Amino acid sequence: MRRFVILTPSGRLGRRDFLISVVGLSLVTTALFRVAPGFTYTVGGWLLAYLWVCLAGRRLHDMGWSAWTQLAPLLATVGLVPLYFVLGVINLAVVGAGDGLGGIGAVAGIIMMLLFLGVWLGFLIWLALGPTRVEGNIFGGPAVA
Repeated sequence: MRRFVILTPSGRLGRRDFLISVVGLSLVTTALFRVAPGFTYTVGGWLLAYLWVCLAGRRLHDMGWSAWTQLAPLLATVGLVPLYFVLGVINLAVVGAGDGLGGIGAVAGIIMMLLFLGVWLGFLIWLALGPTRVEGNIFGGPAVA
């Protein structure tokens, strides 16, 4: 029963249990957004974020990586923010010049959203499909399948 507790990032979580937990937490997240959007955007949002961090941390431990590895996609998306502002300035310059190319800003926004989505979706897929360390490691014994 201990393997399904996701209130702590310590320990390990196998691939199957990770996928079951992702589906369950996704359903809970979706339900909370529908039933109590105000709560979800405040306290509930922080709680859900913590649960996602714990879930990803335990899966990373099972793969032999530190839970701090989940900062990589965060830093990658934060690193994309200056690019978004540069594209916004270029868009303002084009619109200000009266060239009638104001749609460039919308295209740039879509490209940035796709890049953000690609980074996080790629990370989630890596967690879901990454190899499990069969032997024990510094994060604990093998995850029980």
